[in-house]
This record gives sequence, structure tokens and C-alpha cells, in this order.
Amino acid sequence: MGTESDSTNAAVDMSMVTTLKLKQLVSKNEYDRKKRSASKEVMEMVNYIIFLVLFLVATLEGWNNSSYKTRSILMAQLRDKPFLPSETSIRKTFSDVKCIDELYQFLAGPFYYSVYLDDSYDTDTRWPTGPLYNTPGFVAGVERIVGTIRIGQLRVKEYPCEGVLGEILNSSSMCFPEYSSSVESTSSFGYEHQYNSIPPAPNEPSFVSLTGRYYPSPRFAIYLPSKENLSVCNATTLSNCSVYNTITSLRDHKFIDKATRAIYIDFTMYNANTDQQSVVRLFAEQTMGGGLATQADCMTYRLYRNETTADKVRLTLEILVLLQVFYQLYDELRLFRRVRSAYWHMTANVAHTFSLFLFIVCAILRVLCFMNLPTISTDNMGPTSFVNFRASALYYMMADVATSFTCFLSWLKLFKFLAFMPMFAPLTKTVTKATRKVSSLILIFFITFLGSALSFNMAFGVDLPRYYSFFSSFVGLLCILQGELDLNELHKSNRILGPIFFVVFVTFMFFVILNMFIVVISDAYIDAKGELQLMKDLDVDTLSKEISRHILHNIVFKAPVIGKVLQRVYKETMTRIDQMSHSLRECKKKHGLCQTTHVATMKLLHAGLAVKGLQPSRYQIFLEQYRKRHIEFERKWTKAKQQVQPPPIEVVFLGTSSMMSSTTRNVSGIGVMISGETWIFDAGEGIGLQLSKSSVLMSSVTRIFVTHMHGDHVFGLMGLILSVGNSGTRRDIQIVGPPGLRRYLRRNFADSQSNMRSVYHVDELWHSDTKEEPCEYHNKPLSFERPGVNVFATLTDQFKAWHVPSKHQVFQVLAGALRHTLEPCFGYIIQEIDYPGRVQMTNELKNRLMDPKNASFLSENYGISNPMQALSMVQKDGFVALADGPLKLSDVTGPIRHGRRLCLLGDTCDSRAVAALAVGADLVVHECTNAYIPSLDADSTTPEEVEARTFVHGHSTPSMAARFAQAIQARQLVLTHFSRRYRDDLSDEMEAAMKIIKDECRKYFNGPVNCAHDLQHIRVPMREERTRDLVHEGLVAEEKAQAAAQDAKDKAKAYFALHPESIDGQTKVSMTFANHFEICHGLYQALPNDTR
Repeated sequence: MGTESDSTNAAVDMSMVTTLKLKQLVSKNEYDRKKRSASKEVMEMVNYIIFLVLFLVATLEGWNNSSYKTRSILMAQLRDKPFLPSETSIRKTFSDVKCIDELYQFLAGPFYYSVYLDDSYDTDTRWPTGPLYNTPGFVAGVERIVGTIRIGQLRVKEYPCEGVLGEILNSSSMCFPEYSSSVESTSSFGYEHQYNSIPPAPNEPSFVSLTGRYYPSPRFAIYLPSKENLSVCNATTLSNCSVYNTITSLRDHKFIDKATRAIYIDFTMYNANTDQQSVVRLFAEQTMGGGLATQADCMTYRLYRNETTADKVRLTLEILVLLQVFYQLYDELRLFRRVRSAYWHMTANVAHTFSLFLFIVCAILRVLCFMNLPTISTDNMGPTSFVNFRASALYYMMADVATSFTCFLSWLKLFKFLAFMPMFAPLTKTVTKATRKVSSLILIFFITFLGSALSFNMAFGVDLPRYYSFFSSFVGLLCILQGELDLNELHKSNRILGPIFFVVFVTFMFFVILNMFIVVISDAYIDAKGELQLMKDLDVDTLSKEISRHILHNIVFKAPVIGKVLQRVYKETMTRIDQMSHSLRECKKKHGLCQTTHVATMKLLHAGLAVKGLQPSRYQIFLEQYRKRHIEFERKWTKAKQQVQPPPIEVVFLGTSSMMSSTTRNVSGIGVMISGETWIFDAGEGIGLQLSKSSVLMSSVTRIFVTHMHGDHVFGLMGLILSVGNSGTRRDIQIVGPPGLRRYLRRNFADSQSNMRSVYHVDELWHSDTKEEPCEYHNKPLSFERPGVNVFATLTDQFKAWHVPSKHQVFQVLAGALRHTLEPCFGYIIQEIDYPGRVQMTNELKNRLMDPKNASFLSENYGISNPMQALSMVQKDGFVALADGPLKLSDVTGPIRHGRRLCLLGDTCDSRAVAALAVGADLVVHECTNAYIPSLDADSTTPEEVEARTFVHGHSTPSMAARFAQAIQARQLVLTHFSRRYRDDLSDEMEAAMKIIKDECRKYFNGPVNCAHDLQHIRVPMREERTRDLVHEGLVAEEKAQAAAQDAKDKAKAYFALHPESIDGQTKVSMTFANHFEICHGLYQALPNDTR
């Protein structure tokens, strides 16, 4: 029996080993398969991105908005030019032409004057010679007419009228049908002049009118030269003008009559500046209903696009793209042969194949465009021959349309490759799942829509232009779906059918079909999210992880130079994320435990109340103790959450102009949003309007800081205080600023008899020798004013600073003195507290806690069953004893996370006093009133003059701001307080000016530079590393800032000593601020007496 048992056990062990090896083998094969699939997917994505880049470069090379601008000016001169005042008393254009007489008036009026008499340029008919002036044969000064202008028409044959009333009223009358090739007439016609037919233009495409009718090239035409014979033509009286006489003869010779169905005015223009051809057609259609319907068409393209070196490079890229297309088609064909009909079940495959065929269509259309170009020769392009570019331009337009589709579909395919990212996977799966149902709904939608369009056309097509044809009715109903509801028009047209059709259509489309679309998409999204979550839980599909891992480890981390750096940063980031997740889990556990304790305690309290012998006083004492413990816990819980994630800081610029506002910049104002509060720094005029435009809530403003008392910094202060105080949130608004601010507000509030629901108090920053000036309002506080304090400067880390009173636990504000023409002037430094280091769960720490000796020690001495709970004890008590020694708080936490520092300066030319306080600032906001901009300054202005004048006016240039930022080792520099000539717009001139300012800063400052614009938001992120030797670094920063200020002063002295004649009145005034600005006073004293 023993032998049989041993053999059985051996067989079982052998079976288990075999099964284990088999599982390992399957797992390894699965891992290898996923790895190969990920590698293949990444290679396909890289190849497609290369293909997409080639396609975009080839497509967008030379792409600009010249075509749009050219077409706009041509349509303004030809289609939108009003008739002559002698012809009509109301404004009328080509679009308003409704009869033959008005068409004749247009030809002899706006058309003739724009094309032949320079009405499209400067209306100067003297025609001065020279390359700078307009010459005959041009429209808008730059569009040269190529060849002749063709005025043509199509005609139909007459036939006896067949109507019942026609036979009774006029038995000899003749009728004229709609145009078709079968009834087209080529017979000569004309009154006192004979117009003969011409052969059809070769390769000219048919033209589709707004009514949906197709018209070929004209069969009757007259040709006008491109310019008038000005040697004999009198431009004032229009006598002896051959072209004008030809145009007016059209009316006399009845060029347009009842048999006319289509009138063409065709010509081509060339712009040498853009090397583009503009094919223009003014078209008028005369239907059987009578009257004319006009439309204008202009196609502006660069048709000769393979001439320059850049064109040949683009052509090479297009050929490479086409070769890639054929290669991808070959791949898709191999895939189709492998999977057969299943290939078409994937929407992505259908869209991709369609886009590849569109590439081929684009190439064919480009070739046709080139083949249909007219031959370039003196005979073909001369002033007596009509040059027809219409076929080539039409093929070019169709190629652009096809290219736009390919561009859209090519971008969409990126979603297929990006599906491994969590944010894209739900999108692609949702679209895939909803495709079939959405296709069915689209079919239902179009069937219903077509029926509605037909019904509206039949019911309202007689009265309303929106529904006069089936196509226009289709477009009109699409407008209703976009919200353009025209129930009044429908009701006026038919009081019964109008409201009925409208209600039925809106109800069916909006409340049924469109909501069905939403339901289908929502269901597909829910299914996709559930499927992705299930696959994640079961670990069924981890290809996305393999792709991400492949990209990181095989591409990014293997990049030369930066690969190892990125890998180290990635590891550190993942470690921090793990630590944060662990901390959050521990916090949630503690919070849940406290909640459970709270529920149990309340049950005990309720049970105690039910006991008759319990004294109420004992219960109240117990309840009070519980309330205190609960408050203490909430305080610690809030602090713990703050330690996990420091509050965000965001700076919004409410005004970036200097002394005066401009159309694009308001005067000074900055908002700093911190922990749900907003602190305002300076309140220039109009700051309330800027706040309402921004995302800052008026009720969130709690503190207002004023740098100095110049008007562009305080004239909006009263309105801001009243707006905040009456915004609905009652609070005590703190206002901080220089001496005199309290008196200024009292005087203005009292004189204006203002009042508000909230209260405010003013804390003034005083020097030790500041004297209080007498004021009639000084001892009369307002009803909504609370007492403030006078803050005197103290030493902070051996440096002089004002500590602004604050109840905020996380941020403190320091103030430092600045040099300006009006003093005192202050700069403010916002300093965030330092945060404790996060708990770092390293493998070494985990192994130490899980060691059997330490686990047993914790269980015996602390009653801890899970050794990991010792971490919470360390955080609470600072240490915990283990068998192998004490575990301290410093052993489990990382380095201290240093708080952020913001430096916001007022107007200044010398910031040395705040340099030590602002050392290592994450963000420096520095004024930059003036800069040397060659395009904006006078020709005689020099950089030295700009810097000297800026300095004596108490302001800074880009170099002065950059040197200060470099001195304090700032992380980022933002410039503001620009002169009003630096507009905040997107013009090329201003972009070039801002670039010059930034480039000047980068000569002295190594960090990023930003030129602020109104309502711009800038976030200030945390950073881990910061210098902590504040005293030493502050002294160094102060020395560097002092050197930079002294350098600016020396340059100003040297300039005015060499150029005393350049001192104007404003400069003299700035130099005489002896009591407030001794630096400029010293410059003033150093000048010659005659200059002073």
C-alpha cells in the first residue's frame, strides 16, 4: 500500500509540474505575441505619421489667404459696386438686377467704370505713368485683365404657344421653352445688327445656376478689349470711347431678347504679386417666368504651380505621398485577401480605403488641371484673344475639395493608432459600436428630410424664396435644424399649412430622430465603457500597455542624450504617484474609520438618552467633548488634504498698459487667485469691467494691494471696493498700500456719499520717519470702515521688509521699497509655506516592516496585526520602536516640498531693495514701459536714448527687467505696464515688436519670458528644488540688482551729458523730483546750467 501511495503522489507531483510549465509556456507565448503586436502597431503608427507629415507639408506649402482676399476685393468691385446715382435713387448692385434694363445699366455703369475707368482703385483718369501708379487694363490696381472680355449668351428656338388662353388671346404668339441642347438656337439675330453664332468653346465645363439648371459655353458672344483707347476717349463725357459705345450698342441692337436664356460676362485676371489667376463670371439667367436671376462666380488659384524650385520640391513630396498611397493600398489588398468580406465590417477600413482612393482622385484632377491650361504665347495671351482658364480652374477647385476630404479622413485615422491611450479608447469603441445603428438612423433621417423638403416646396414655394425649388427647400429645412426658425414667414404664406407643417417637422426631427441619435450614441458609449472596464478587470487586453511600454522603453528612453534623463524623471514621477496614491488610500481609510466611530458614538448617545438614570449634564459634557474631538479631526483632515495637494495659484492680468488705456490694453491691474480667493494688485481705471470680462468672480476678491498712488494704479480703486462690497458676500476687505491711501479713500467715499454692505480696513506701509498729514476726514472713519494698522518695516533674514498682516495660514505677503518718481512705491512678494515631505514606501522600508522580528515586536507591544499600520503611528507620534531600532519620521518621508514665491513689482527703475526678498521667485511680474522698437520709434531714436529717458522717468526697459530677474534667479519673467503704443493685437507689427522685447530680455535672462496681454492667465506650478540659503543668496541677488541699477544710472548720465539738447519738458519735470527721487535729482544737478 505504501508503494502504491508513493507512486500516486509522484504522479500527481509530476502532473502539477507539467501543468505549471505548460501555463508558464502559454504565458510566455502570449507575452511574446503581445510584444510583437505592440512593435508592429508602433511601426505602423510611425509610418503613418511620416506619411501624414509629408502629405501636410506638400498640401500646405505656399498655402495662404491671398485667394480669399483677392476674391473679396473682386466681388466688392464687380458684384457689390452700386449703380450710378444718375441711374437709380436707391442703392442697387449686380445682385439686385431683376430685368434686362437693369443689366444694361450695370454694364454701362458700375462694370464699365470699375474695369475701364479706374473706379476700382483711385478714380484718377489722368493715368500717370510709372510703376507706382495704376495703368489701364487693371482692376483694383493689381489685377491685370488677360486677353479680352467675353459677353455671351445661350438662346432657344421659338415654338407656337399651346396653352388654352394663348390660342384665344393671341393666336399668332410664339413661346420659348426652357434651355436644353435639343431646343438650343444658333440662328442669327439682332435689331439693325446681326449677331452670328460661334462654335462651342473646347473643354469648357457646363455651368450650374442657382436654380439647378446646366448651361454649356455661350454660342453667341461679343468680345471687349481689356482697356479703353484713352488717346481718343474722353473719360469725363465718355465721347469717342469705343468700348463704352460697344456696350451701349447692346441695348440698341437688342442683344438680349425673349429667346435669351443665359447671359455670361467672362474674363480672367492675373495678379503678379501673388502669381494667381482669377477666373470671373457674372451670370444672369432668364427663365420662362421672366425677369433675371443673377449670380457671381470667382475662382482664384495659382494654376501654374510647377515653375519655381519650391514648386518642384512640393511636386516631389506629392509624388512620394502618392507612392505611399499605392503601398498602403497594396497592404489593404493583402489584408482583404486574407479576411475577405470581414474586411468591410470595420468602419475604419472603409474610411481608410476611401481616403486612399481620394488621394488618387486628387492626383488625377491635378493632372487634368495642368493639361487644360492654355498655351502661354503672345498670340494666345494678347489683348485681342479670349483666354479661357475656366476648365483648369474648375479641376483645381475639385482637387482642393477632394484634398479637404482626404485631410479630414487622414486626421481621423490617428484615432485608430491612439486607441491605446485611455482617453481615445472609449471614443473609437463608441464610434465602432454605434456605426450600424447610426447608419440606419441617417437613412431614416434623409428619407424624412427629403419628404419634408418636397412638401415644403409644394406648399410654400410660390411665396417664399427659401422654398422656391426642391434644393433650396432642402437647404432651408437644414437652417431650421440649426435654429433659424421662420414660423412667421410660413404663417404669412399659409395660415393653416404653415403652423401645421412647422410643428410636425420640428417635433419629428428635434424630439424624435435627433433624440434617437443621442440615445444610440449614449448606449454605445455605456457599452464601450463597460467592455473596457471588463477587459481591464480580467486583464484580457493589455496591448495598450504593451504599446505604451514599447514607446517608452524602446524609443523614448533610448534617445541619445535625453533618453537617460527622461527615464530617471519617469521613474521619479511614478514613485511620487505611487506614494501619493498610498497616502490617499491611508487618508481614506482613516476618514472611513472616523466616520464609523462617529456613527457608533451617536448610537451610544441615543442609547444613553433612553436610560432613565442618566443625568442631562453628564450627557452635555460628553457631547461637548465629542464635538471638540470632531472639530480637531476635521482640522487635521483639512491640513492632510492640503499636504497631499498644494492649492493652485493662477495669475490673471486685468490691465497691461501704462499711463493711459488703449483700445486693446487697460491700465494697471493684476489678480492672483489662491484657494478660492482673489487678491488684486493695483486698481487702475476700468478694472471692474476687466474683472467682469475675466473668469474672476467679484465676490471672491478679499484683499487689494496698491503699489503707489499714481492715477493709473488707483483711479479704479473706489469702484472696485464698492463692487466687491455690494457683490452679495459680506466680508472685511483688506486694503494695503502706501501712506495717504486711508485718507484718499475716506475723502472720496465721503464726498460721493457712498455706502456698501461689506466693510473694509486699510493697512498702510509706513517708513520710520513717515509723518501723518492733517486731513479734515482723517479722524472721521466711515460707517463701513474698520480700523486698520500702520505697518513699519522690520528685518526678515537680515533684509528690510514690511510684513503685511494676514490671517491666511498658507501664504504670507511681504513688501519691499522700489525707486520711482512717486514714493513710497512698493513691490509685493507672495510666499507660500513649506509642505512636509510625502510618505515614501520603498522596498527597503517595506521589507523592514514585514520582517518577522519587527512584525512580532509590533504585535506584542502595540497590538498591531498589520505591520504597515506602523506608518500611521510614525506620522502621528514622530517615531515608533522596532526590534532592530526606532523608526523615525525622517526615515519614511521624502524631502520638504518648498512653497512657491511670486514677485509682483510696481513702477520702478531700481528694484534692488526687493531683490533679496524675491530670490528664487517662481514668477516675476516686472514693468516694461518702453523699449527700442525700430519700426515704432523715430529714425533718429537710439537704444541709448530710450533707456536713458525710461530711467529718468522712473520706469524700466526689457534689459533692466531681465537683469533683475536674472539677479534673483527667477524661474519665469512676465512683462507688463507697456506703453500704449504697444497694442495688444495679432498684427504682424505688434508680434514683431513683442518678439524684439523678448529677444532683448533673453540676452540677460536665461528663463522663459512672456509679454502679458489683457485677461491672460498664467498658472504657477510647484517645483521640488529651491535654494534654502536665503541670506547668502539674498546678498548675492542684492549686489547684482544694485549693479544693474547703477549701470542704468551711469548710462543715463552719460547720454544726457553728451546730448543735453534731447531733454524735453517731461524729462526736466522727472529730474526735479528732489524729495522723492534723488537719483534723477542727481542727474539733474549734473547737467549744465543752461540746460537746467
